[in-house]
Formats: sequence, structure tokens, C-alpha cells
Amino acid sequence: MTHTNQFDEIVARQNERMARLAAALGLTDSELLFDDMVAAADHLRAELLRVSKLNSEHVTELLKTEQERDARRVQLDNSSRALIIAAGEIEQVRTERDAAMERLRPIPVNERLPDDNRVVLGYHDGRLGKIWIRARYFPHALRWAAASLGGTVHPVTHWMELPPPP
Repeated sequence: MTHTNQFDEIVARQNERMARLAAALGLTDSELLFDDMVAAADHLRAELLRVSKLNSEHVTELLKTEQERDARRVQLDNSSRALIIAAGEIEQVRTERDAAMERLRPIPVNERLPDDNRVVLGYHDGRLGKIWIRARYFPHALRWAAASLGGTVHPVTHWMELPPPP
């Protein structure tokens, strides 16, 4: 039912009440009550307009709230996408870091030995103290030789690849 139909219905009921009141009071001249009826109708019209305005403001507020909620949802979706991308990038960096750390990790000689005749850094723990030396492993002789100390044999416990030249 529209506001206009409601208004007409309310006015009709008010008119019926006024007619019953006039009859109960013994008034037969409807003009005596006309001013009261007009005032009541104006009052009802004003109330209907007020309620209609309140409804309109409420609907506007609901739409605004819904738009804000949608904007927050979009913002959260964008943040989630950014976090997923960042997590992938972090995982890639971790993988690269782990690979680099593995390349830089001193390898125990009982775990693995370098290729034949290849110069590597060997960790020497002997009469020279605890130092890194340039060394070669000779598998046919099962021994290490220092590449920079005149080929002297030194015990090596760990080794790693030489860093690339600058």
C-alpha cells in the first residue's frame, strides 16, 4: 500500500470519527467540524511526510553502509592477493637463500669430495692451525695437497668451492 493510499484511508477514518462525534454531540452542521478535520488532515499529512523522510534517510544510510562494506571487501580482496603474491616471493627468496647457503656451506670430506684435480678451499686443522687453504684432492693417491704451499700435504676436514673472481 502506498503512502497516498494510507493517507486517504486515515483521512476517511478520521472523517467517520468526526461524523460520529458530531452526531453524538447533536451537531448537524458539518461545517462546524470542517476546520478540525482540515487541521487533522494537515497533521496527518505532515506526519506521513516526516515518516517518509525518515524512511528515505534510513534507506540512504543502509545503501551507504552497504557501499562501505563492499569497498572494505574489495580492499580485503586486494590485500589478500598482495599477501599471496608476497608469500610466493618470500618462498622464492627462501629457496634461493637456501641454495646459496648450501653452495657456501663447508662440506665435510666424509660426506663428499671435490672433482679430480679441482682447486677448492680446504679447511686445515693441523700444525698450521685452523685455516682455510687453497687445496686439491688427488683421489688416486687419496690425499690432499695445498695448492699454494708448494704442494705440501695437509689434512683437510672440510672443503668448499672457491668464490668467483671479482
